[in-house]
Amino acid sequence: MISIKIGGSLLDNNKLSYFLKLVVQQKKKCVLIPGGGVFANTVRQQQQKLKFDDLTAHNLSVLSMLKVGHILKSKISKYCEIIENISQLSHSKKCNVFIWNPEQEIYNEKNIHTNWEMTSDTIALKVSKKINSNVLIIVKSCEIPSDKTNLHPLVLNKKKVRELSKIKILDKAFPSAYVECQFPVYVISINQSEFLKKILSNF
Repeated sequence: MISIKIGGSLLDNNKLSYFLKLVVQQKKKCVLIPGGGVFANTVRQQQQKLKFDDLTAHNLSVLSMLKVGHILKSKISKYCEIIENISQLSHSKKCNVFIWNPEQEIYNEKNIHTNWEMTSDTIALKVSKKINSNVLIIVKSCEIPSDKTNLHPLVLNKKKVRELSKIKILDKAFPSAYVECQFPVYVISINQSEFLKKILSNF
């Protein structure tokens, strides 16, 4: 199983459709984990204005992820389905690409990270662990620091996780969630479609 976290900020990026097309064409079993994008940003702004609690903000952000998931589905509707529970992954034979609906599994989930320290990046990592993914690919709208040759996608280690968290490419909760991760995690830009093809071909 390949997990791909698609940032919600990518919805208006003109390269997103091509990116999703590449995922479908590979014919690998993939689960797409959507970010909250502009919908979650609105929640963050309104929490500051209306002063509602962190659990309410978390729940509204979960619904934001669901909205992004439906928009992603609209782009590749013939080739994917939305799943409400990750246990459905092992049973469905209709398609190879699934979009995870977080509402059933993490709505009302209250813990020390039920705040803005944990975003959909960390949620994607936790889901990937739960389904024993072979790899997690986190797709960002920003440029991603790479090696000097820029010939290889950025694969994370503990040091790089700390660095990316410090410059806010990954959230504050990601480093602790990454501990004892048993599969490779890549962070790539939407502009690096060649890296997506390279990663998918290896799993």
